[in-house]
Amino acid sequence: MKNRLVHHTLGNGQFMAFYDAAAHIVCAQTILDGQNCVQEVERVLAALYKEWRPICIGIPSDAAHNEVVVVEGHKPSRSQPNKVQAEYVAKRIIAQLEQSKTPCVLLGILTARFGGQEAMQQFLKRSGLPYVTMYMDKGVVDEQDAGFIGMYSGHLVQEAVAHFVEQADLVLTLGAEMTDFNTGTFTQTLNPDRVISVMPHEVRFGDGAVYAVALVEVMEALAALAGTLPAYTGPGYLGTELAPQQADEGDDGAIRTHTLYSAVKDHLRVGDIVVSETGTIAWVWGLSAYQRVYAMRSKVYGGPLVGPHPLLLVWLWQPRINGLSC
Repeated sequence: MKNRLVHHTLGNGQFMAFYDAAAHIVCAQTILDGQNCVQEVERVLAALYKEWRPICIGIPSDAAHNEVVVVEGHKPSRSQPNKVQAEYVAKRIIAQLEQSKTPCVLLGILTARFGGQEAMQQFLKRSGLPYVTMYMDKGVVDEQDAGFIGMYSGHLVQEAVAHFVEQADLVLTLGAEMTDFNTGTFTQTLNPDRVISVMPHEVRFGDGAVYAVALVEVMEALAALAGTLPAYTGPGYLGTELAPQQADEGDDGAIRTHTLYSAVKDHLRVGDIVVSETGTIAWVWGLSAYQRVYAMRSKVYGGPLVGPHPLLLVWLWQPRINGLSC
């Protein structure tokens, strides 16, 4: 079939175009035949479960009827959790928290993506540590718990929250990514010597790091040890409150910012999932009125829109489907 013009191609006879393009996005890819399909499927699935990113599998039409070759004695490889390493890292973190006078936890969406959200919640409950999230991480944890301080985005918004985080003598980040939008266009001023970062496959202590350790295993070990920490009393919620809805003077029927966001608040219920673009509305989710709402938006592919936008109204006023405003 070489050079034939068929569907699912660019119509130029080049069958590898999409496969080559996918290489920039996926964490693993393969083209299967009867000789390699067993080992290759195992390999790319192992990568998928390790990275929690897409994979790409190509099956040529002329290979679909190949006889599958299974190597005698073949056993699927299984990655083994390194619990000893995770416990070592967790004890090191706990030891530093015990010495801290003003600690703060900065929570990230990667804890949920890599399966550590339940352990993270147990850790926060048992430790009583004050915590914040960034805007990509909206809804990853209960925002009405006494330990929740607010949403941190450098010094772009929520200045009181930024002051609390950056004055802490120890900041423990759990699966948090320091993207430009998350950090208020890199306006954060965290001292790296006072930061411990738990990431999917490593834990960073200032300039050093411990590798080959999984985030979920570290979170489970931290949750188990959290009860040994001293009692902490945080400052309470420091975020921005949403101003009450006000009627427009000489109302001409136009929808304006100060009335729109109050209308959004009145429409939402606890546990709703909201998908929005990355303009002004993305920063509004940090207001206290939107606690316990899961806001999903890209913080990498930034939307250029600003201000109230007609697309938001489509989302706002369409009927609910299983708690999702569409």
